[in-house]
Amino acid sequence: MKWKLIILVWLGSLVAGSLVGVGEALVARQKASQVAAVEVSPSPTISPTPTPAPVDTTDTREVTIIFGGDVMLGRTVQSRMESYGATWPFKEIAATMQDADLTVVNLESPFRKGYPETPIDSLVLRGDPQGVAGLTLAGVDGVSLANNHITDMAKVGMEETFSILAEQKVAYTGAGASTKAAEVPMVLEAGGMKIGFVSASYGVNFASSGVYFNTATEAWVTEQVASLKKTVDQVVFLCHCGNEYATTPSASQKAVAQAAITAGASLVIGHHPHVPQPVEKFGNGVIVYSLGNLVFDQLPGNNRDQSALAKVTLSSAGVKSLELIPYKIYDYGQPRILTGESDKAAVWKAFGLADGTLK
Repeated sequence: MKWKLIILVWLGSLVAGSLVGVGEALVARQKASQVAAVEVSPSPTISPTPTPAPVDTTDTREVTIIFGGDVMLGRTVQSRMESYGATWPFKEIAATMQDADLTVVNLESPFRKGYPETPIDSLVLRGDPQGVAGLTLAGVDGVSLANNHITDMAKVGMEETFSILAEQKVAYTGAGASTKAAEVPMVLEAGGMKIGFVSASYGVNFASSGVYFNTATEAWVTEQVASLKKTVDQVVFLCHCGNEYATTPSASQKAVAQAAITAGASLVIGHHPHVPQPVEKFGNGVIVYSLGNLVFDQLPGNNRDQSALAKVTLSSAGVKSLELIPYKIYDYGQPRILTGESDKAAVWKAFGLADGTLK
């Protein structure tokens, strides 16, 4: 029995060893097949992550623009030019207006040759053609013609205005012999930048056949600014809106100005109220609701005879700085820079800027 037991144990160990060997062989074969399967499968193609375009932080281009309000070269202003010379209105302020890359104003009186001087109390404005010499002296590069007086001298006056401005290389926008012509923007270049200007008015005092102007509506300004933004570095909207002699902007005036900023303009410059109105930041831009009178013969008082030039620096990112340069209009048509601190502070207060700069 002992030997039988020994033989059975020996036989069992042989069987067990064989089974273990078979199992190890099967496991080894399975691992080999897995390895082979991995080696046979093609490696997936991985596309490299695209490198983001570098952000240009070296764009240091800047352009400085001086903006002036309403310019009217008829009535009493014309009589003063006849006595003191064609450049009299701008004589005392020209050097300051020239101290910028570009200078832009609102030309409130269309030019017309050989037409009688309009009376002092007339609401029909006619600019004396000799007055363009003052614009040249002040370094004016461009004017807005979309205002309520663009029709005052009818189609012939509008055409003469275009011709006189072109002779002096003064650009313009806002009016034309057709709707399409009126919408052509004014594009001025300086400091390596293209600045596009669009101009519109709330309306005109009376219609005149053949004279077209841009009407300031939210829809119009949105379309025009968005289109112009594609071709220039910065867009400025010149807005002739609001209530005359009101010290704050109207609801419609604010809506149109804010629509321009929302559409991509960096700056809105307003005129028509004949007095200063507040400056404000809105969205990614700045709005000057009204610059008041620059050259005008209105009665003194209530800020009709004093306001400020707006000196604005635009960079590729938008408005970099804004400085108000106060002046007072003397002798019904000649602005002179104010130097007294209290005098300047009074003007700045009308714009809502304590020290005349936008923080």
